[in-house]
Amino acid sequence: DDHDLRRMIGMKQDIHDRKQAELLQNAVYRISLAADTAAGLDGLYRSVHGIIGTVMPAGNFYIALFDEAENLIRFPYFVDEIDPPPPPVKPGKGLTEYVIRTSRALLCDEAADRDLRGRGEVDLVGAPSAIWLGVPLIVDGLTIGAMVVQHYENPKAYGPAELRMFEFVSSQVARSIEHKRAEDALRKNQQRLSLHIEQTPLAVIEWDTDFRVHKWNDSAERIFGYPAAEALGKHASFIVPERYREHVEGVWAELKANRGGKR
Repeated sequence: DDHDLRRMIGMKQDIHDRKQAELLQNAVYRISLAADTAAGLDGLYRSVHGIIGTVMPAGNFYIALFDEAENLIRFPYFVDEIDPPPPPVKPGKGLTEYVIRTSRALLCDEAADRDLRGRGEVDLVGAPSAIWLGVPLIVDGLTIGAMVVQHYENPKAYGPAELRMFEFVSSQVARSIEHKRAEDALRKNQQRLSLHIEQTPLAVIEWDTDFRVHKWNDSAERIFGYPAAEALGKHASFIVPERYREHVEGVWAELKANRGGKR
């Protein structure tokens, strides 16, 4: 008789992989968002560092970018508990250069480091770490740099799972960096153009599709005798000599009529 026998059947589902996938998906989304909202590259780097820290230990984290034109490796973002931020350097035989040179991710513990140095592939640069993890930053097949985390005490801080996660987010980080670099370059070009417009001895006047002035530089003030406060917003015909005004306004009217619905 087994009336007093108690049986229990249970199931346990391993949700670790699912949670890791959710963390990664969230990290990629946040990095993409940071590319659109961060205030410049410095802001983007800080955001990426914080986001990486949500999926793995990232107390020691840096981004290295390869400047092909000057053959230099620059470290625009470098946070480390031991080593100070390094200056731009010519590519050497450090682990960072190895990742950039080979365009391959590297999980480097003491044994791997000893092997690479024994084969002459790398030299020791900076303080030795218990575990080092670096992934290339690749955009359109071109390696633009590397992203690195390292741990000085715990050799098990990173493993194959962290390597896969780091590789997974690296493509979004690389695209975000290129996006923000393009934005910064455009902004600097616009600033240089604005400075040139203000400093040129020539009158620079811009108007909108209704021929109303929206840019009027200092030279335009000097040449035409109107301060910007009076010129801005006025129809540009006021700068045309009276004897030509009827003809010019006719040309503008024709241009506007031909433009029609394309405004």
